[in-house]
Amino acid sequence: MPSLSEVLVEAEAINGKVAGVLHGHYADDRRLTIPLAYLNVCVDHHRAVVLLMEDQLYASAMALVRPIFEAMIKAHWVSKCASRAQVDEVAESDNAKVPKMHEMVDAVDRAFSDPNDEPLTFFRRAKTDAWQAMNSYTHSGFRQLIAQFSGDRIEAKYAEEDLIDGVNAATASVLMLGYLIAASTRQEVAAAEIMELFTSGGSLSV
Repeated sequence: MPSLSEVLVEAEAINGKVAGVLHGHYADDRRLTIPLAYLNVCVDHHRAVVLLMEDQLYASAMALVRPIFEAMIKAHWVSKCASRAQVDEVAESDNAKVPKMHEMVDAVDRAFSDPNDEPLTFFRRAKTDAWQAMNSYTHSGFRQLIAQFSGDRIEAKYAEEDLIDGVNAATASVLMLGYLIAASTRQEVAAAEIMELFTSGGSLSV
């Protein structure tokens, strides 16, 4: 199993690769521009996770994993599942009425999943396996609180395996969102490279 430092190096390389998908000119279509905005936010958050982890600011890094995952799901929902009125509401209001997360995940699964396309099984699996943990870290729940103790001292102590899981969840979300944008804008080379990163677990040559 790779170490946290190795995972962070890989995540940083992937971040740069996915960020390249944002370069260029795109059609003025909210089903595309909103996911582009989500990707731009997620690339920033993901880069912040790497930097915070490197500085051992683990509580803040882990708190960012859920917003990355949530934005990835919302981007897919806006791209292919939302009604025109819902898309416009997301673009125009902070009070947009969107489905609950499990409803969006189910809708995205129906719209995107293909049994022959392994990465696209990520949606429901990630929601089932990781959502409770992501919420706990973001909202200072049990997982976040218990990690603040080292024996009888108030001293943060996170299991490296948990930190690696957090980085990997954030990285997987960024890859999924990058693939959505690359595929929907016919950036075939970028889409293939991102898919390869997802299926191989990394190994960028940079």
